[in-house]
Amino acid sequence: MNKMLERQLRQLAENAQTITANDMVSVLDRYGAGIKILSLDCFDTLVWRKTASPIDVLHDLQRQPLAQQYGINASLRCHAEARARQIRAFRQKGTEPKLTEIYRCMLPMIDDAMSRAMADEELALEKSYCFAFLPVVELMRAAIARSIKIIIVSDTYLDRNRLKSLLHHVLPYDLHDSISKIYASSEYGHGKCDGLFNDVLRDMGAPQTILHVGDNIMADYVSATRQGMRALHFIQQPECVQDILRLQATATKVMLPEVQSTQPLFSPFRAILATGRVTAAQPETIVGYASLGPIMYAFARFILDENTALKKAGKKPKLLYLMRDGWLPSLACEKLAGEPLGHRVRISRFASYAASFRNASDVNTYLMDIGPSNRYADIGRQLLLPDAELARIVAVVKDQQEAHAAFCREISRPEVMKIILDNSAQYRQRLMKHLQKIADIQPGDCVVLVDLGYSGTAQRRLTPVFADVGIELIGRYLIALRVPGWHEGRQGLIDPAWCDDHALHTLVLYVSLLEQLCTSNERSVIDYDDAGEPVYSDVTMSASQHKLVDAIQAEALRFVSDAKKFENGLQEPLNKRMLREAALAELTRMVFFPTQPELHYMQGLQAEMNLGTKDILRVYDPEEGLAGLRRRGMFYMEKASSKTRTNYPAELRHAGMEYVLSLLTQHRFALDINMKDMALRQIDLPLHFVRGQETHDTRATANATYEGYYAVWVPTHDQVEVEVGKLFHWLQLESCMLVPMDAFVHQAEAGRTIEAIPFLEFRDMKVHGGGIYEALSDKSAIVFRPSAVTRQQETILRLVFRPLVDGAPVRPHGIKNAEFMVKPGMQYSVNI
Repeated sequence: MNKMLERQLRQLAENAQTITANDMVSVLDRYGAGIKILSLDCFDTLVWRKTASPIDVLHDLQRQPLAQQYGINASLRCHAEARARQIRAFRQKGTEPKLTEIYRCMLPMIDDAMSRAMADEELALEKSYCFAFLPVVELMRAAIARSIKIIIVSDTYLDRNRLKSLLHHVLPYDLHDSISKIYASSEYGHGKCDGLFNDVLRDMGAPQTILHVGDNIMADYVSATRQGMRALHFIQQPECVQDILRLQATATKVMLPEVQSTQPLFSPFRAILATGRVTAAQPETIVGYASLGPIMYAFARFILDENTALKKAGKKPKLLYLMRDGWLPSLACEKLAGEPLGHRVRISRFASYAASFRNASDVNTYLMDIGPSNRYADIGRQLLLPDAELARIVAVVKDQQEAHAAFCREISRPEVMKIILDNSAQYRQRLMKHLQKIADIQPGDCVVLVDLGYSGTAQRRLTPVFADVGIELIGRYLIALRVPGWHEGRQGLIDPAWCDDHALHTLVLYVSLLEQLCTSNERSVIDYDDAGEPVYSDVTMSASQHKLVDAIQAEALRFVSDAKKFENGLQEPLNKRMLREAALAELTRMVFFPTQPELHYMQGLQAEMNLGTKDILRVYDPEEGLAGLRRRGMFYMEKASSKTRTNYPAELRHAGMEYVLSLLTQHRFALDINMKDMALRQIDLPLHFVRGQETHDTRATANATYEGYYAVWVPTHDQVEVEVGKLFHWLQLESCMLVPMDAFVHQAEAGRTIEAIPFLEFRDMKVHGGGIYEALSDKSAIVFRPSAVTRQQETILRLVFRPLVDGAPVRPHGIKNAEFMVKPGMQYSVNI
């Protein structure tokens, strides 16, 4: 669409009389005076599809018998429709073909009977995807109550009889005979923009007695009003929801490349969102109703269906929602079932590990799983070691070169291992008492752990524990990763049965945001008393965070309630494929493509590690993210630790869509891309090293990072001079940091860098505000001199700078104290 046409359409939309889905109920009260005929557009007004667009239905057409027989896919079908329109125009018979004409254009060898059969096959597929939009159904009922005639005016390749058949299929029984006449463009050879409303007026009379309602600004509003009819432009979604649906489609096509290639793009919740009163003025409606709600509804449907399937298989399932992240799923299941379903139990990852040490092998497996770490105090607490014994072990290993190996040796000592196993046995008894008290679990039960999931740590650690007392333990999760034997007792709404491993791991890497939105307003459990009551950690989240999350969760549950009503009104319910792909689409969008209102609303969120530590992590910090980009490019994103954040994609959204797409595709397709691939722009900086009386000249490469900044890494074992005066007249320093060499090598520098400015000299340079420096001559340099402080550990100096004015400064001969009016970032010249 060219810019002029786009601007004209925008102006038309701004001046048009518009209504939303929630306005439909009052249309006749507001505009019904003198109206005798209600004219309705069909598709996307009265009849909606469960897909994102009409062409998505055609991607399923290619799996139908006749389409397969003739090798038809969506692309061929669309090309044939365009060709059929051209043929009609060439023959001066209008531009609107019938569906049978489209098939004959595509397959000239078929006869009329076969073209009708193929058209009927496509119609049957349309019926399986279409449903009547309830607000317009209620508008029709209001018209009937006022004795107002109802007609359908539609731009469609379906002829009148097939369109009538489709409407008969989707409309409630009381409306089957409510439509006085159907005007299908394929019957007349022209559409609404080309005169179809003239045909309506020839039959129906005075235009001022007709009110037309439709979603297309040109076809339904402009064309109708030009004929003197009254019209209303139906706005399906507010702009904030349109943005979500559009970005959702982008996310889906990256995660599931077959979508809109050989598979449909499902969008089963559009009709619910249209009536959900979502508004940017209340961002909790965007986050809760439009984003989290669809995910929770799909998950709740999955859990209810699995519970029913387990009962049919002869099992006695008892659903246990793992607090804290299982809080919102439990509420969603209860809302969908209409009654309490299962029990909420307090089993954290810390509790799962603590109860699982039945023998030395269990302990060794745990140590191998966590790998080398210097957090021996936290690991010892997880192993349930008493404070005195833990302090002894930490003191033994802290200064040893092979500290992890030494720690493992200490743990393996028989007296230490006995303490761990005895304490774990007692912990198990307290855990079992908690579960018996809450859920009355008994031998022979099938205990179903319900959680957001991933690798199923609680299930993996507790399965042998439960097996020892004759209880089967299985898991049902939102996301289930592929782990050994995953398919035997673990399933997910999103799991390896249909979703590949790269896609699954892409979601889980940044799933902390979802966890914080699903969590309960309670602390993490670390133990149980002798009566089975939970003992909680002393780590708490802020009251403001809980207030924000409560508002979001309330909106998510409102969506679940509305979605339940919506699906109960469908002739064909949403199938598992639609639900799981819709959940995948929205979860990916939520993580990688949050909209501006969402980012602003959730900026202060924090995350607790839930592993018995006191670590509180920020979910995202836009300013820290942009600073990281300037200093290290996209490779600033480190593995989550106590000094980092958990949702880097949200930070990258502030930098630009291209950064988020790059991150998403790198994870999704396991692309081998490193820092030098990200930008080819480099600057060779002249360096001058000084060691005693020896000097050495060389060059270092500064790589482009972000916003015009470059980063250069310089060794610090000798005095080094970065001779910036040979290249720049003006430059801006973003930061000068000393980075420990091991942190640099392992890309794990968060919280470990040292401010380098105290160790620098800016020779023959003048400092201005905002980190801007002026090189006064071609001898100007940034000089680093090692000191006793910097020699305490091996470091590397990272300078991050932005060239403002290139070219070595030149002092005019014979003029003293010449002043140049130079604006940073602008080229200049001096005339003497």
